[in-house]
Amino acid sequence: MLGEIRGEVRFKEPLSFHTSLRIGGPADIFVVPQDVDDIRHALMFAEREQLPVSVIGGGNNLLVKDRGVRGVVLRLEGCLGRAEFHGEEAIAGAGVSLSALIREAAAINLGGIECLVGIPATFITCTRTGRSASSSQPRARSRTGTSTCRPAPC
Repeated sequence: MLGEIRGEVRFKEPLSFHTSLRIGGPADIFVVPQDVDDIRHALMFAEREQLPVSVIGGGNNLLVKDRGVRGVVLRLEGCLGRAEFHGEEAIAGAGVSLSALIREAAAINLGGIECLVGIPATFITCTRTGRSASSSQPRARSRTGTSTCRPAPC
């Protein structure tokens, strides 16, 4: 299954290469998927081998232990990196950077996510951790490979 992945697959990849703080031990298996099919293959492999799966975005402010991360690490930055806007709804891929999402929303006069300005993260990181630069939290619901963030007051 890993052989079917068109993106990158690396073994014992130092995560220090992929974090803004440049710290962290190796990932047993590090996958940079090219598309949803690559993600599916990586997840099927992990399930078959009973390996844990960790998902990272761009690695900003990510602390990784020196002993590294067991199992499969999926880096989604760049993959699923598009956003579509339909009226007041943004459908963002998990790998969309927040700064790109905010810029695109501002370009079409869509507000409500300004509270996310200054957070160096991808959309999945923001929705998984409930990050926000203010007291409000982004609201999201999971879809196949994407999350939907409705404008929320900051």
